[in-house]
Amino acid sequence: MLTLVPWLAARPGVTLEETAEHFGITRDTLEADLWQIILCGVPGYGPDQLVDIDFWDDGAIYVHDAQTLTAPLKLSPEESTAILLGLRVLAQTPGIEGADAVVSAAAKLEFALETNSALAHLGSDLESEEISRDLMTAIRERRRFDLTYGSADGHITSRRFWPQSAVTIDGKHYVTGWCETAESIRTLRVDRIVRGALTDEIKGAPDIWDADWWGELNAHRATVRVDARRSWSLDEAHAVDIIGESGSTIDATIGFANLEWVVGWVLRHAGSVIVVDPPWVRQAIVSHACHHRDT
Repeated sequence: MLTLVPWLAARPGVTLEETAEHFGITRDTLEADLWQIILCGVPGYGPDQLVDIDFWDDGAIYVHDAQTLTAPLKLSPEESTAILLGLRVLAQTPGIEGADAVVSAAAKLEFALETNSALAHLGSDLESEEISRDLMTAIRERRRFDLTYGSADGHITSRRFWPQSAVTIDGKHYVTGWCETAESIRTLRVDRIVRGALTDEIKGAPDIWDADWWGELNAHRATVRVDARRSWSLDEAHAVDIIGESGSTIDATIGFANLEWVVGWVLRHAGSVIVVDPPWVRQAIVSHACHHRDT
């Protein structure tokens, strides 16, 4: 609807049928949207502060007062980067219909971002190789690695990260370590690191280098099945091993130190994460969910 108003304002007298066809919706949907738009406006919401559109007399649409919606919608660099990350993840989905359109849209958006915003540049293959080299240096020398990360849902965060180990699974590279920002262990996909910087700070999180402490975090293992559309939920787990992908789901094993964490993680992503094994973890989740439902 934010796109609709400036489009109509630039085409006075365009018909309902022409507009519905352009936006790929039915006339009924268009009319419902227009009735909603004329009830919107700027704070105060008096008659002179609402969007004024005439469309009910002869099927022609005239925008008399668009309020602040006269210019086409513009995305911030952060919003644009999130969309680009989402498009790149979508383009890698096996069997996706319209893959060419997704790749084309991503290319156009990336060109606009490179032209207008250094923040949104996701890096070339050479830069990705440099990030991987710096991560290995951080692991070897126990140095902090500051990064900007784009999760699979397009959410972008800046993190102070202490890499501990790296692994390659099915051609994808993962790094596990202590995230100061989240105050927890995180496993990140290297190809989702937008940018990174190796710092000179050493051993700022000494506990993660304690072999016994690290072993305790992985004292137990659970096999989980995750909705592929919400694969980013695995970023919250640690010591993640991907064991299979079907297109709609991802099977993985995760490490955990206590039952409470697994229960909370699964319930926080209810419907998207299922524990397959072991049975005692499954039973604990069911019992906890039933208890909260009854109370």
